[in-house]
Amino acid sequence: MIHVDEERARGGWSAGGRRGGFTLIELLVVIAVIAILASILFPVFSQAREKARQTTCMSQLRQIGLAIGMYRTDWDCYVPKNSGGIPWLDAVPGGRGLLDPYVRSGQPLKCPSRLRPEARYAVNGWNGVHFGRPETSPEGHTDAEVSQPSSTLIAWEHQIDAEDCELGQRGGDAFRPDAAAGVSHWDSAHHGGFNAIWCDGRVKRMRYGDLLRTYFSLEADPQ
Repeated sequence: MIHVDEERARGGWSAGGRRGGFTLIELLVVIAVIAILASILFPVFSQAREKARQTTCMSQLRQIGLAIGMYRTDWDCYVPKNSGGIPWLDAVPGGRGLLDPYVRSGQPLKCPSRLRPEARYAVNGWNGVHFGRPETSPEGHTDAEVSQPSSTLIAWEHQIDAEDCELGQRGGDAFRPDAAAGVSHWDSAHHGGFNAIWCDGRVKRMRYGDLLRTYFSLEADPQ
């Protein structure tokens, strides 16, 4: 039988009669448990951070949507992508934008999930005739010309430095935009989606695969 004094001499017990430390196996078990918890919790924290960024992006787009509405009231048209060399929304610190008087912000607005420095919000730039039908962006047009504001896009978060966006218009088919433009340019944030403003001021998160060509055009949807 091993006496208590002999066990203390070996370092296994403290003077108070309790174990003096952890064994190697116990330490490995603790490390393994911490690693398992980390593997479970880190993705949750990452999703929570991205959800917060998505919420910030939507909040900024709501500000922009309200600004577009006030601009429309003052000038009787939706904000154009550019007027007199001034873009619709400033994209650099200290820059000028047509919506500046209506947006309360000390710095350029951009989606926090878009990590590229050149990323910004872009206005709808679809124009021309494709698949035998005219496609005209609402930018610069009057309320009367935009017959379906609740189903017509005016602006969205963008992956590159351009005041307007027409990516996806060339290609696809008569009903949907070019599918190749979806992942890298549009759905590269917010868990495979993006935020956009409709002409009625509504902000909605969407996936590129949900888009129809008619969403980009002020022309009435074909019957």
